[in-house]
Amino acid sequence: MKRSIFMGALCLLVMACSTTKPTASSTNQPSSTEVSTSDPAQEEMNQLVLSIMQQARQAPPEPPIAEIMPPNFQSDGLLEKEATFRDYTLRIYKNTNTFESLFEILQGNKRLYAKTGNSFMVNETFEGSDNERAFPMGMEITGDGQPNLLVLEYTGGAHCCLRYHIFEIGKRFRAIAVIDAADSTAVFEDLDNDGKLEVEIGDWTYAYQFTCFIDSPVERVVLRYKDDGYFVAPDLMYKPAPTEDELQKKARKAKAVYEKTKANPGTWGSPAGLWVEMLNLIYTGHEPLAYKFFEMAWPAEITGKDAALAKFKKVLLLSPFYREMKGIGQSQQEPITVH
Repeated sequence: MKRSIFMGALCLLVMACSTTKPTASSTNQPSSTEVSTSDPAQEEMNQLVLSIMQQARQAPPEPPIAEIMPPNFQSDGLLEKEATFRDYTLRIYKNTNTFESLFEILQGNKRLYAKTGNSFMVNETFEGSDNERAFPMGMEITGDGQPNLLVLEYTGGAHCCLRYHIFEIGKRFRAIAVIDAADSTAVFEDLDNDGKLEVEIGDWTYAYQFTCFIDSPVERVVLRYKDDGYFVAPDLMYKPAPTEDELQKKARKAKAVYEKTKANPGTWGSPAGLWVEMLNLIYTGHEPLAYKFFEMAWPAEITGKDAALAKFKKVLLLSPFYREMKGIGQSQQEPITVH
């Protein structure tokens, strides 16, 4: 609306400036595109109008970096890190007032992506983790032949959390995935010797579900990149099943703990050995064996067996990784780690 009013007023101004009164000696009237310059004041006005028209036709310049931050982010934010690859630039800022961080990805001077959070890192490992790799900007991560960018986010909190933001920065730009490693780091390794990196993380769904945090089971999950996303790779999580003797030995050990402590496995805070072994079997490809182990390890004198097993199965469904392995709630396979 404001632009229409401005252009309308400008047109009236042009018409007024280009209108001249005919004189007796004039034999040729100026055409509609001609502007009379006989009057110095008129000439000055004409130049002003032309200047305004030229400015209106020009595209606005790209705003400087300090002006394209989110409105709630201090423009005096400290530039902590900068990395470049070809015509892509990554910048990480720290708000000096709130200590919130922001990272942005630009191509040339055009912002493509931005996110605020507690803190971000690039080409670094979290607190020097021995089993984590640092990835320079532009290094291929997904294995599809395109350069990538990995930004590590630390969300802060009591024991939370690490997220890995993965982008494609080649001929096209796109956000590929956010891999939530929660309370552990992600390990990028070629596990099947195909020249492509898989991602190992822990499934922290079961923290606090059966007992305190430090004794809670954490299951190993492997993610594989395919079809433009990351998916659970059960074949890389598979391990040979224990023998019958090995299974019985584990069951006797778990049962002995409950008999000695008089603890009910279904009561929160009791030793979690039963559930740990069951989850290990499920996540290595042997779910039927997990329920056989349950029958073997549950102490005969302890009540609440059926209720405890029902609760366990309900907790399993809280895990997106378990649901994907079982194909639960998915009409078609979709990458579960993309937010």
